[in-house]
Amino acid sequence: MKQTFTCTLLCCVIVLLFSIKCFAQSVDKNAKGIWLYHVAPLDRPNPQPPTRNFDKKVYNYPGLKGVQLAFSWRKLQPLAPVDSAGNPNTNGGFNWNYLDSELIDVASHQNLSIGIMIWPGEDAPGWLYASPYNIGKCNTNWKDTGGVIYPKYFPDYFNSGYSQLWYAMIDSVMHHLNMGPDSDEPDGDDDNPVDFRNQLVFYQSSEGATGDLDPQRGTLITGSESYCTIDDSLWINQFVKPAWLYTNSILNNNKSNLPNVHLLLNTGDVTEMTTKDLNGNVSFNSLSDFSDSNSLFNWVTTNLPGAWRKATGLAHWHQLNYERFFKDGYNELSADSVNSEVLTRDECDQHNIAIPNSGSTYNFYTIAVSALHSGLDMNMVYYDQLYMNDSLLDPLDSITTDDTINTANKIVADFFNNNVDENPLTATHTFCALHDGLDASDTSRFPVANYNSGSNCIPSPAYKAPNRNFAPNDPFNLNCGSSRCIKIAQKKKKYGAVQNDAPAAQGAPIHQRNTAIDVNDAGWYIHKGNYERFLHQINPVIIQSVNDPYNSTSIGYWNKIYKDVNTTDTDYNNLIFGRFARGFDLATGKNAFYFDIEDTFLTTGAKCRIQNNQYVYAGIIKVTYLDSGGAKWKLYYDGMKADGSFLQKSFATITNGNTNIWKTIVFTIPCAARFKNGCLNQSDFYIKSTNSKNGVFALVEYITNKDSAVAMKPYTKTSNQLKENVYGNEAKLIITPNPSANSFFVRLDKEIEIESVFIYNSNGEEILNKRMKSKIAAIHKTELKWNHPGYYFVTVLYNGNKRASGKVLIFNE
Repeated sequence: MKQTFTCTLLCCVIVLLFSIKCFAQSVDKNAKGIWLYHVAPLDRPNPQPPTRNFDKKVYNYPGLKGVQLAFSWRKLQPLAPVDSAGNPNTNGGFNWNYLDSELIDVASHQNLSIGIMIWPGEDAPGWLYASPYNIGKCNTNWKDTGGVIYPKYFPDYFNSGYSQLWYAMIDSVMHHLNMGPDSDEPDGDDDNPVDFRNQLVFYQSSEGATGDLDPQRGTLITGSESYCTIDDSLWINQFVKPAWLYTNSILNNNKSNLPNVHLLLNTGDVTEMTTKDLNGNVSFNSLSDFSDSNSLFNWVTTNLPGAWRKATGLAHWHQLNYERFFKDGYNELSADSVNSEVLTRDECDQHNIAIPNSGSTYNFYTIAVSALHSGLDMNMVYYDQLYMNDSLLDPLDSITTDDTINTANKIVADFFNNNVDENPLTATHTFCALHDGLDASDTSRFPVANYNSGSNCIPSPAYKAPNRNFAPNDPFNLNCGSSRCIKIAQKKKKYGAVQNDAPAAQGAPIHQRNTAIDVNDAGWYIHKGNYERFLHQINPVIIQSVNDPYNSTSIGYWNKIYKDVNTTDTDYNNLIFGRFARGFDLATGKNAFYFDIEDTFLTTGAKCRIQNNQYVYAGIIKVTYLDSGGAKWKLYYDGMKADGSFLQKSFATITNGNTNIWKTIVFTIPCAARFKNGCLNQSDFYIKSTNSKNGVFALVEYITNKDSAVAMKPYTKTSNQLKENVYGNEAKLIITPNPSANSFFVRLDKEIEIESVFIYNSNGEEILNKRMKSKIAAIHKTELKWNHPGYYFVTVLYNGNKRASGKVLIFNE
C-alpha cells in the first residue's frame, strides 16, 4: 500500500511540474504504431533507386501514426553557399520548398507524427567536388540484386572542408524547421495555414550511405585514393560519434519551436551493437554477451541517453535471427517512466527478396508479432504494404490509379497499433501468438551430439555466403551452422517445419533479407517461446521436459497455411495465420493451454460490481484456431461467486469442422471474471481438449477497457518484464510417491507450513479442498470426489497467498 501511495503522489508531482510538456508526452505516445516510410524525390546520379508505388491517399488511412520522410542533400541544397565568384547564393543555396512541400502535405492531413532525415553520401551535392571546395571523390562499383553493376561515388568524409559544409547543412535545416515553413518568404507568410513544427517528433542522423552506418556502398574501384579506404573503428569513433554529438547540440539549440523533436540514431544491427563478428566463427555463450560496454549501442545509452533508436533488423523479414538480442537490448532502453521513454523504429523492408510470399500477409503478421514482443514502437511500412492496385485482383482492370486498401495487411497493421502500448496500466489489449522457436543456439534442447555434423563442428552461426549456382541445401553451400539447422527442422518435419534454404538462416537479419530464396523455420538466437504482451502461456514446471521445455503442455506446428485462391473471400484469416502455431498432443498428455494475464495489466482494468460490493472484470477473449480434424475444446476462466470465492466457469464446447481454414471466435466475458489465477495450473483462463482429436491454435487475445483515471500513471519496466513461468515461487512442491496407488504426501522443499491443498481433475473440476496447518499433507485416494486413474493437479497455499503447484499420477493397484 505504501508503494502505491508513493507512486500516486509521484504521478501528481510529475503532472504538476511538467504540465507544460503534456503535449510533447502525448505526441510521443501517439507516435507509437504503424508508420509510412517515404523517400522524397531524389536527384541521384545513376542508378536511381527503384520507383515505389505511392499515393497521398495513404495519409488518410486512420491507422497511420506517422510518416518518416527521407530527403536528398543534393536536391535540398542544389547550389553552393557561394557561387564561383564568391557571391552568396540566395537562401544559402537551399531549395526550402523541396523540404516544406513534403512536410506540409503530411501535416495537412490527420494529426500525423513526422520524422525526417537528410541523406548525404551518394546524395551529396555535386558542387562539393568542384572549385572552390574540391572535396575528394570515391568511386565504387555496386551490384544490384539482379547482378547488374552500377557506378556510385561518395565524398571524402574526413576532409575538414566536407565536415564543415555538412555540419552547416544540418544547422541550417534545424534553424529553418524551428522558424517554420514561412521563414523563407520575404513577407514572412507563404499563405499556407499549415505549420508542421508540433508534429515533428524526430530527426534521424544520417552520416554515410542512406540512413545506415556504412560510409559507402559497393566495391572501391582499383586505384582509388587512400582516403577512400575507411577503417570501421575510425569511421565510428572519429566521424559518426562526433556527428551525433554535434547534431544533438543543434537540436537542443532549436527547441524553442520544436518541443517534440528527438534525435534518432541508427546504432546498427547486432554485429555493431556488440562489436563482435557474429558472421565469422564467433558464437554467443549467453545473452549476457550482448551487454558489451564498448558497443555503439551502449555508447549512445551512456552519452545520448534520450536518443531514440533505429532497430536495423527487427522488421526486415520473417527469418528472425538474433531477435533474442534485440529484445534484451531494447528492454534496457526503458526509462524510469513512460513519459520519458526511448522509442525505437525499423522499416518493414522487403526489397531485395526473391523468396516466395516475401510480401505476403503471413510475413507481415510474423514481423508484427516478433517486433511487438521485442519492443519495437514504430513499424514503418511502404505504401504498397497497405495499398494494392485493383488490377492485382482483376486482371481486366488496367487503371493504375485506383489503388485500394489491402484489407488483410490493414488487419495486421491495426493489430500492431492495438498492441503497441508497452505500459500495462494504459494498454487495453493483450496477446499471445503461439510459437515454438527452433533456436539452433539452444544446445540443451538440441544437443550437439545429435544435431551437429561431426565432433569438430562448433555450434555457431558463422556466415557462409551461398553460391546460387548450386541448390540451396547442396553440401557446397553448407557449414556447421546451416547443417545443424537442417537437422533441427528435420526433427520437426512431421509438424510442418521446413528448412528449404539453410544458408540463408545464418547471420544478422540483413544477410537473410538479401540472400534468402526460400523458407526456413530454424535459425540462430530466435525467440524460443511464444510472442506475447501481457498474456503468458503457462508451462507447468512439474512436467517440463529437459530436452523440450517449451513443449510441456502443447507442441509447435509450422506452415499450416491455407491456400485461398478465392479473391472474393472476406475471411482474411487465411492470408494471415499459419506460418507458426501450437496444438494439443493428446498421445503425450498435452491437452490444454493455460494462460496468465499480467497482474499489472489487470490492476487498471475497468471493473463492474456484483453482489456484496464484489468487483470483477469483463472483456473479451479471442481465440484463433485451425478448423480441422474434428477436435473439441472448451474455454474455462476464473470466475467469482457472489461471496467473492472462486468459481471456475466455462463456455460451450467448440467442435472443429474440416474446412482446414483459420477461424477466430470471440468469447464475451460478462461481469463475472475474477482473474486471480484460480483456474487449473494457477491460470486466469485455459483452453482444454474435450475429445481425442488434436486441435491447433495460432493466437489468443484478452481485450478490456481501462479506467481513464490511470492514464498518466508512471510505470517502470524491467528487462525481465515477460515471465517465462508464472509461478516464481519461493518454494517447490514435492509429491511422493508419484505415481501413487492409494496415498501420497505433499510438502514444500523449504519445510514451510502448508495452509490449504486444492486438487483438480483433468476436466478442471475441484475434487479436494483441504485446509490445515502442517508441513506435510497426507492425501488418501478415498478423500477425492473423483479418483479414477489419471493425472491430477495439486495446488497448495502457504504464507498467506503464495502458491506452489504440481501434478500427480494416480493408478489402480
